Amino acid sequence: MALQPNMQILNEAFRTAATEIEKFPNIPAIHQGNAILERLERLSERLDTRFDQLEARIKAADRNQITRLTNSTCTSDTNRLSPLVHAKTGEIIENFPENVRGIRDMRGAEVIRILRALDQPEIGSAADRTGRLITAVGVVVQAVRNV
Repeated sequence: MALQPNMQILNEAFRTAATEIEKFPNIPAIHQGNAILERLERLSERLDTRFDQLEARIKAADRNQITRLTNSTCTSDTNRLSPLVHAKTGEIIENFPENVRGIRDMRGAEVIRILRALDQPEIGSAADRTGRLITAVGVVVQAVRNV
């Protein structure tokens, strides 16, 4: 009769192997490797987010550039302006002024809000900020008003 495997010895060997395999994550190289993989995954997620934000900004800049070209044809304070989009989100800026007169009539906080949405500096006097906003929307100031 051929030799038969001893099931008791095999069973004990598999139990011992399973116990030892469970300890593999405790090996420093494997533990550090897992930590490195987790950090790489977090970095990859952050990069994806940054690329999405960059893509949104580029699309917003493109839209705003085209809109500024349209707005550059305004020849009076009452010509209708096309609204620009928020530089970071690409959404149309809320309560965007209908025309240059609307910009000139805006309160300081509203001018600053729109300058921020367009990622424009908000320094200077109220007149400086208003002039900067008129320029930022694409209006050729000299054609609208003798400055």
